[in-house]
Amino acid sequence: MPDEARTLANQADSLYSRAIELHQEDSNARALHYLLLRLTVGGLKREEVPPLKELARLAFLEADISKQADQIKQQAGSSPLAIAIASVVTQARGSKRVAMLGAVLGAHAALATRGSVTNGVAEINGAILGAAVLQAHDLTVQFLEQPMWSDFVSRE
Repeated sequence: MPDEARTLANQADSLYSRAIELHQEDSNARALHYLLLRLTVGGLKREEVPPLKELARLAFLEADISKQADQIKQQAGSSPLAIAIASVVTQARGSKRVAMLGAVLGAHAALATRGSVTNGVAEINGAILGAAVLQAHDLTVQFLEQPMWSDFVSRE
């Protein structure tokens, strides 16, 4: 296992706790604006906050987000994180709102790993995986509601 991965694995418990604390701090404001502002320490540019808020507004309305997402992705000098968030929402399988929220919350949670993973890679991975996890949430809930879930964990 590479040293960086081992270090991250050994810090998983404290990084998880920090991610939850960070989310609790920023979610008290109950505004996406503050979550996006916090992402400026993870590579997002301050001037990208308004276009991403507009993307979120459209996504939460389940409206067409393609024009707004394309503008974010094609803007000269767009941060990799802004591009990743716009790309994930564009590819949403189901609710765009869920993909947007998952991408922002995943990137936000990844901020807890700053110092362990560098160059904004953690935040980009967080955006991708956060959206995927929230999109899969409904399937997971359905699965857990089935009586056969216990077979899943005990089957060899």
